[in-house]
Amino acid sequence: MGAFDVTDIITNTLGGIFGWIIFKGLDKAFNNSIKAQKFINIIAATGTILMILLLVLLKMNMLPVKYQ
Repeated sequence: MGAFDVTDIITNTLGGIFGWIIFKGLDKAFNNSIKAQKFINIIAATGTILMILLLVLLKMNMLPVKYQ
């Protein structure tokens, strides 16, 4: 806990750059930054709900995949 590595800087920087590129692409596609932000928020909320559902199903052993 609390470890820090140069790969953290690299991956966080690349993630930020990719996110910015995706946002700019959506901004041009929608011709409106507000619509692009709303689209990204909907995608992020959907992904969060699906991830929570996956974790709940794993915890309840309702999936054929087991974790231990």
